[in-house]
Amino acid sequence: MRFRFASLLITTLLLCVLNPTSAQMLQVPPYIQPGTAHDLQHESKVIVWQTDSTKAHFIVEYQKGTSFDGSAPLHHAKVHPFKLELDKEVSWLYRAHLEHLEFDADYVYRVRLENRPVSQSGFRTRTVHPKTKFAVFGDCGAGSPGQAAVAYQVNKLNPDFVLLTGDNVYSSGLASEYRKRFFTMYMAPLASPTRGAPLMQRIPFYSLLGNHDIRGNDLRVYPDGM
Repeated sequence: MRFRFASLLITTLLLCVLNPTSAQMLQVPPYIQPGTAHDLQHESKVIVWQTDSTKAHFIVEYQKGTSFDGSAPLHHAKVHPFKLELDKEVSWLYRAHLEHLEFDADYVYRVRLENRPVSQSGFRTRTVHPKTKFAVFGDCGAGSPGQAAVAYQVNKLNPDFVLLTGDNVYSSGLASEYRKRFFTMYMAPLASPTRGAPLMQRIPFYSLLGNHDIRGNDLRVYPDGM
């Protein structure tokens, strides 16, 4: 039976990390996204997170299995920082690529700021078998109680991935709206029918675009659009 990774989450350091002299605020905690494999024998995943204007040195480690118990080799992922300037606000977007993953296998990963833990979770790679389990929903980005309830139910089903059919955030697809109405629901520290669930930490999301997702396409009016 597949191990449920929610128990692996480290939640106490998701908002503020470290001391006043090296403050580092996580605007979006680490979450997993689909990767691009270079062959049909392996796959990859990408860990993404966003911080404030203070650039920092992060370390991402991953290992096959359901815990960091030393039973498998420990791998280090290269972290790529990208500077963003949206709506006169500077922030940093980080990506770490987890490469050469085996299919139908459990993995754990953790993100550290130097030697201090930021988050830890796990995931299962794609299957080579003809059947898979996934959740599909849309019109979901209003930050409503219904959105939290759907996230909670999806978490109980533990799908292999989630497919969003559009209108992922209301009302204009702005970065500020994603922070308030999207990530908070699908990256809640604990599963709750009123708060959402820790989905994106362990389950990849595939997203299509709806009209509300591209409503802020005029970047002169919406600097943090698209």
